[in-house]
Amino acid sequence: MREFIVEADGGSRGNPGPAGYGSVVIDAATGETLVERAEYIGIATNNVAEYRGLLAGLRAARELDPAAPVRVRMDSKLVVEQMSGRWKIKHPGMKPLAAEAAGIYPPGQVTYEWIPREHNKHADRLANEAMDAGKRGEQWDPGASMAALNAPSPVSPAPRTPSGPPGDATAGAAKARQALAEGRAGSTPALGDAAGTATVTGTGTGTAATSDADRRAARTLASPSPAPASGQAQPAVGWGAAPDLGAPATFVLLRHGETPLTPEKRFSGSGGSDPALSAVGREQAER
Repeated sequence: MREFIVEADGGSRGNPGPAGYGSVVIDAATGETLVERAEYIGIATNNVAEYRGLLAGLRAARELDPAAPVRVRMDSKLVVEQMSGRWKIKHPGMKPLAAEAAGIYPPGQVTYEWIPREHNKHADRLANEAMDAGKRGEQWDPGASMAALNAPSPVSPAPRTPSGPPGDATAGAAKARQALAEGRAGSTPALGDAAGTATVTGTGTGTAATSDADRRAARTLASPSPAPASGQAQPAVGWGAAPDLGAPATFVLLRHGETPLTPEKRFSGSGGSDPALSAVGREQAER
């Protein structure tokens, strides 16, 4: 019997703020991406955007085959637990959305699974594309999105370290040195889990806020890398893998010069003020 996987996500830049969702329907047997859906929905909260993403994904799967069982995978602990019936839905704005999602398929045909955020990057990328398009006053373009992603199957992604926002440069440098030392000892560096470290993800200009429940679930699933057996050779760098990895990736890191907000440890750019370089920043750029 044919089976679908629906991965969905939603985000709000402000919570509430400009919001959008992304959904993808995947063939569970082959890992093939069958349908992508995304939409800018105006001003809304994270939770509303996540539920809207779920609704879009379930409807897309039903259009393909209403008899196929569906596995929903989301990084929203709230939506997964509420739709699984383990958490009560107290917010009046969530109840009609949850009821609508529950009515798309007969009871028992849809199951829900929480996944870490880094395993939900396809739907997260679509949500950010929709929000970016809405910011430009445009509609999300599904053709451009489908062309951008035909990567290995997202059904069984490799474990990744949860990423976090960039922050204080001093703290980031200390974290990087610690991770490098751990890497030389044979463990996997976790460079994205503290302030001061930025993980390059390739697409999307913003991500949804992560709830406390999601962070607790991520910590529950996290486990340290096993120590190498006695006498086993240590890898030369902080991770080990099979020798045939294909062409190596090249990362180009660009440093922005100082702005008036830099000494205050504040961010500049999308979603806020975007000040020009300060006198110190212009001097840095010239150097």
